[in-house]
Amino acid sequence: MIITKPDLSTQQDVARCRVVIRTLNPTARIIVSRLGEASAALAPDEGQQELRREPVLRGPTVASQSHPSVRSTSLAFDTPLDWTGFGVWLSMLLHVHGSNVLRIKGLLNIGDAGPVVMNVAQHVVHPPEHLPRWPSLEHRSSLVFIARAIDPERIAHSLETFQHAAGRSDLRVQRLG
Repeated sequence: MIITKPDLSTQQDVARCRVVIRTLNPTARIIVSRLGEASAALAPDEGQQELRREPVLRGPTVASQSHPSVRSTSLAFDTPLDWTGFGVWLSMLLHVHGSNVLRIKGLLNIGDAGPVVMNVAQHVVHPPEHLPRWPSLEHRSSLVFIARAIDPERIAHSLETFQHAAGRSDLRVQRLG
């Protein structure tokens, strides 16, 4: 297990995180990665036996076995979104459901300004990264949410509603999972 971004937490919070990990898996290797320097942490220990891995759960929406209220969902849309409307929607989503929004990542089409990479980790909205060009020929926006106790259909509906209110009545949010 790799604990990332300890610089954004107190030492006590990191210690509590270690305790929770030990409770869930007493044999887990725990590494605290400072400033993204986790590459060495990913190398196997010398002499470490290959551990039996659990099967990977595939599919668009996966509920955690230990936390059934945690779900992921993917949204996509083909037309550019209204960037200001998106910002208001995201602010309101985090204001109302902040503690239940665990993660949001995505690549957004905001029109002529180019694609934007979004990264939200709980209450931390990292500065959006404006890319000089699309990484592929497909210019489709996509967002992935990991949330607790929030209906994925409500997330999709609220985003589409805010975009329509911002004048993007042509935008249709497709829920991929």
